[in-house]
Amino acid sequence: MANITITLDKPITGHKVIRQLEFREPRWDDIMEIGDVYVWVPRGDDYLIPSPLHGAIRRYAERLIVEGDKPGDPLNLPLLGTSDTRKVKDAIMGFFLAVDPRMTSGSTESSENSSSTPGSSPTS
Repeated sequence: MANITITLDKPITGHKVIRQLEFREPRWDDIMEIGDVYVWVPRGDDYLIPSPLHGAIRRYAERLIVEGDKPGDPLNLPLLGTSDTRKVKDAIMGFFLAVDPRMTSGSTESSENSSSTPGSSPTS
């Protein structure tokens, strides 16, 4: 999977102006140390949705931020506003959702109510 680049709604200003943040794909050591970024929870209609684990998302964002092939500066993350923080959260979760069997099979139906044929449902 390629790096994810986020265009900021509100650039970060300091000794230079930052208009984009880039994050690399998590690797074995990242995943084994930090773990998952969400848990599946019931939505209320026999389907499940991913519920973010914000502490893990924060640790991944701080660890995965890059500038090309060099490590990026995690000290820029606390300067983000609400909309850009959500973009980072969604990007980090996206690395995992893209390969999650529940998402790739098209079924977020609760296993206790599933039939032999997977159903599909939007996750939000």
